[in-house]
Parts: sequence; structure tokens; C-alpha cells
Amino acid sequence: MKLIEILIVLSIVVIASVWAWTGLSSYNKYQSLMQVSETVLSVLETARYNTLESRGGSTYGVHVEDHAVTMFRGNVYSAEDSENVRHTIDDSVTLVPTFFGGGVDVVFKKLSGATEQYGTIQLTQATGATRTIAISAAGAISFYK
Repeated sequence: MKLIEILIVLSIVVIASVWAWTGLSSYNKYQSLMQVSETVLSVLETARYNTLESRGGSTYGVHVEDHAVTMFRGNVYSAEDSENVRHTIDDSVTLVPTFFGGGVDVVFKKLSGATEQYGTIQLTQATGATRTIAISAAGAISFYK
């Protein structure tokens, strides 16, 4: 009888462990998506703020790649510019920009903070979960779940 009891207890422990591991894994993936969302929002807001402040007498923009966002100075992104500030994101999250007129860059205008590259950035987790960041023509930046 003791062997059966031990097997039952072990089965319960294994099932509980698998259940807990699955829940923890899902939570970690959700946290990763939220962290990437916050990073992208922060980079966009910083670029807009720097433009409005005319930091360095220049405009600023953000270049969006599958797994990175880069804040750059000026109207055109150059990968070789040493002043670029690149943020690599978690490989489990993919960024897909859809901007008016195409392209993968958002550049903010002096004085108004507006942009001609308005649209969205879709953040997609490997699990299929998504979040959307919207940039309006006026330069307002919003986050949607």
C-alpha cells in the first residue's frame, strides 16, 4: 500500500510542477512583451522630446527594425552615425512598423513635434500576443493592448 501512496504523491507533485512551470513561462513572456513596449515608447518619447527641445539644434527620429529601435539625430537615419542610440530588444518579440508613406523611420518636426511618418508599430510575441504603439500625425504617441 505504501508504494501506491508514494506513486500518487509523486504524480500530484509532477502535475503541480508542470502546471506551475507553464504559468511562470507565460508570465515571463508577457513581462517580456511589456518591457519591450516600454522601451519602444521611451525611445519614441525621448526622440520627440529632444526635437521639441531642439537639443543640439537638430531634429530626432527613430529607426525601427525587427528586433531593435535606434534613436538618431537629423532627418535621415545612417547606421554608421556614432551618435545613434540603439536598443536591442528580446528576440521573442518582433516589431513591425506600418507608417504613412512606408519606411521604417519616424522623424519629429521642430517646434510642433509632429511627424509625416505617422502610423503604428505592432509588437508581436512569439506566443502570438500583440501590443500596438500608435504615432499620430501631430506626434502624439499612444499604447494599445
